[in-house]
Amino acid sequence: MPAYIGNVVFPYPLKWLDKNRPRVLGSDTVTRSGNLVMLRAEGNGPTYLPARVLFEWTPFSAVTTLYAYWKSGGEWTADLEGTGDTCTVRFAAKNGVAKVKHQTGKDVVHAHWDGSENDVYSGEMNLIIVRT
Repeated sequence: MPAYIGNVVFPYPLKWLDKNRPRVLGSDTVTRSGNLVMLRAEGNGPTYLPARVLFEWTPFSAVTTLYAYWKSGGEWTADLEGTGDTCTVRFAAKNGVAKVKHQTGKDVVHAHWDGSENDVYSGEMNLIIVRT
């Protein structure tokens, strides 16, 4: 089963870098007197969970669609690892699609070169899992 986000189907499963990273809501703050104030919140559930994923060997047309998804601010159904487990995601506002490079690792200026059918890219997506 292929990995996908919306209509973008990836040739390989996405690499979910922070999948098993624990999430703790709260903060630890040192006061002026030197005391430590620790706040923790309940509700560390599976909603609004950040997910940092990498894609590889993806055609530029799919990368362009990912940019459009990020820009629109909408929500999409996704199967990030191609396992059949779906969730609803949106792209992080600040860096939704980042570090996009030609699969060779070189930057490509598309104003001077249109690329070819076999042109593929790698990059990073910063997603927020809205619902599982």
